[in-house]
Amino acid sequence: MKIWLTEIGECYPFQVGSSPIRTGHLASALNARGHDIVWWGANFYHHKKEFLFDKYTEIQVNPHYQIRLLEGLGYQRNVSFRRYCHHKIVARNFQIQASKEINRPDIIVSSLPNYELNYEAVRLGQAWNIPVIIDVMDLWPDDFLNHLPKALRGLARLTLSYDFYTTRRSLRMADGIVSVSDGFLDWALAYANREIEDRDHTYYIGFSKKELSEDYQPRPEFERTINKLAGKMVFAFIGSFGQSYDLELVVAVAKKLIDQGREDIQFVLAGTGEKFDKISRESTRNLTLTGWLNEDEMTHLLSVSHVGLVPCWHMQGAVTTKPMQYLARGLPLLSSLRGEMEAIIDDNEIGLSYPPGDISSFYAAILRFADDSMMREKYSMNALKIFREKFDADTIYPAYIDHIEKVVKMGRR
Repeated sequence: MKIWLTEIGECYPFQVGSSPIRTGHLASALNARGHDIVWWGANFYHHKKEFLFDKYTEIQVNPHYQIRLLEGLGYQRNVSFRRYCHHKIVARNFQIQASKEINRPDIIVSSLPNYELNYEAVRLGQAWNIPVIIDVMDLWPDDFLNHLPKALRGLARLTLSYDFYTTRRSLRMADGIVSVSDGFLDWALAYANREIEDRDHTYYIGFSKKELSEDYQPRPEFERTINKLAGKMVFAFIGSFGQSYDLELVVAVAKKLIDQGREDIQFVLAGTGEKFDKISRESTRNLTLTGWLNEDEMTHLLSVSHVGLVPCWHMQGAVTTKPMQYLARGLPLLSSLRGEMEAIIDDNEIGLSYPPGDISSFYAAILRFADDSMMREKYSMNALKIFREKFDADTIYPAYIDHIEKVVKMGRR
C-alpha cells in the first residue's frame, strides 16, 4: 500500500544522532513491512528551532520511503503567534503540493497537534475517497488556553473559535482516531461527537531501547560531565526547555538541597529550548545543563542516572514519550503528570507523583528516592517490567500497522 503520514514536529531519520518519536517509528515499521511511505514534514526543525532547508525539499530515504519537507515560517517560542502562523503556512503548502499528486495514497495518517494539517488531510480523503486516521498526540487547540491566566481563557477561546471549529470538523470527518493515551482518545471522540468504534484505538508512543553504538566516543566536554557524576544520586531530565516543563521547580529544589547540605544529590538537565538561558543563569553546582544530546549521549547519561524527571505543566491525561525513555533504562519516575500516567505509576509502583508546581512535594520525593535504596531498587525492577509489557516500540508499532491495514480494508466511514 501507499501510505501518507503528516507530522511536522519530530526529528527525521536523515538527521545524525536523532531518535524516532512517534511518526519516525511508524514510518520505519510501515516501510519494513513493505509499504510505500511518504512523510510530509516541515523544513523547520522544532526541537532546535532551526531550518533544515531554505525551501521545499524531498529526501529519498530508500526507494519506498520519501520525506517531503514543506516550507514554513519558523519560530523560537513553542507558544507564540509565529508558531501559529507557521502551522497555517505549512498546512496551506501541503494542500498546494498534495493537489499536484498523481499517485494517490491508500490512506493518510495525520498527526495532531497541527489541526490545520489534519483538516487538509481529511478534505483530501473526502475528495479522493480514501480513509484518513488522525493520530492525537496533543490536545490542540485546548492546550493553548492552559498557558494563559484563567481570566483570559474565555476571550482566547472566542478568538480561536475558528481553530476549535477546525479541530472539531477534522475529527468528525476522520475515518478513524488513534491516540497516545485513553484520555486523549476520549477527548478526541468528544470533539468528534461519537462513541468509540473498531476504527479507533490507543497506541502508546513507546520507545525503542537501543544500546550504545559500537563506535561511540563521548565528546570530551560530555565525558567530563559524566565523570563528575560518580558517587552522586543522579536525577535526570531529557527534553525541551519549553513552557510545558517546570524546570524552575528543579532549580528551586536544587538550591534548597545545597542549603540543607545534601551534596550527594545531582540534577542533570539535557536539552535546549526557549528557557535554556534562563535556567543556565540560575544553575547551581548540583545542577548540570548538558545542552542538546544525540541518541548515544542520552543513552550514556541515563545509564549513570537513578531517577527520571517528568516535571510537566498542564498535561492532564498525557502519556508522553519521556517516561518510556526512562523506564527502558530501569529508571523510576518522579512525575507531575495527572490522570492516566499517574495511575500507571501508582498501580505499578514505578515511581512517585507530585502535584504540578508543588515544591514541598517535589522536595520530599527527591529525599525519599535518595534515602530509600530498597524502594528505588524495587521501582527500578518494576520500571523494566512495565516497559516490556506496555511501552516497547517493537511491540506497539506492528499492532498499530495492523490497525492501519484494517482501516484501509474497511474504507471510509
